[in-house]
Amino acid sequence: MDIVLLARKLTGEPPWLPGRNVLPRAHLLHAACVLGCDVAEVRDRYVRLGFGVPDGLREIDRDERTAVTVAFFRTDAAGPVVEPTSAAQVLGVAEFTRRSPDEVMALFSGLDLDLDLDGRAFAAGAGRRPDGVAQPTARDAILLSALLDGRGPWLGRGPVPLAHVIAAAGYLRWTPARVLDRLAALGYAGPSLAESARDAFVDGADALAVTMLRDSRRGYVARPFSRSEILIASYRLRRTPRHIVDRLSSLGFAVPDRNSFDR
Repeated sequence: MDIVLLARKLTGEPPWLPGRNVLPRAHLLHAACVLGCDVAEVRDRYVRLGFGVPDGLREIDRDERTAVTVAFFRTDAAGPVVEPTSAAQVLGVAEFTRRSPDEVMALFSGLDLDLDLDGRAFAAGAGRRPDGVAQPTARDAILLSALLDGRGPWLGRGPVPLAHVIAAAGYLRWTPARVLDRLAALGYAGPSLAESARDAFVDGADALAVTMLRDSRRGYVARPFSRSEILIASYRLRRTPRHIVDRLSSLGFAVPDRNSFDR
């Protein structure tokens, strides 16, 4: 039990909890769900392990456990930077539980979890959603998941990276423009697409190439391709570096100068 509690993602594996004074509320609630035990048991064990815990923790019911499990699956809710619950997490729970986003927001608010929803698909307490987003779909859950698998970790705050848009287009067999439009309908800003990318057919080779732009959490990031990454993609795809550069450039990515490669 302790080895799970000491892991930031509650997996029993690194990374481990940082030396912070008080653990986030979301982490403790998620730990109770992962271990299938009472919140009080988790709280008391963390205290015995020398960690601070937030005040006002209460037991959670079945619906709350489901929501917390879906929202924080594979998520580092313990830091080092603690972020509020994102719009993608709310929408992911709404799709899984078949509840409205407003009901999910009310559930999280009842657990005293911060919500980061300004300018997103709806406004807390106002019940506003964009046209046509009455209930998120299974494909929406894929778009909103950082690993494009319909599960956590979910997208956080900030614009959606181009690599995520292109990878999603390949997975769903949509055009990048369609992916971007749907993300916008869900309240997420994305990149400006190059005209050559808007209606492009994204194949498996494209999707494999953009996996280079994943961070340590395997979520996609917004940054240029490095020379090494072009060479690795060339080796994996059995295509020349210039071919890789030309294709990625047409999709809107920043890449090294094609003339710096000999073929």
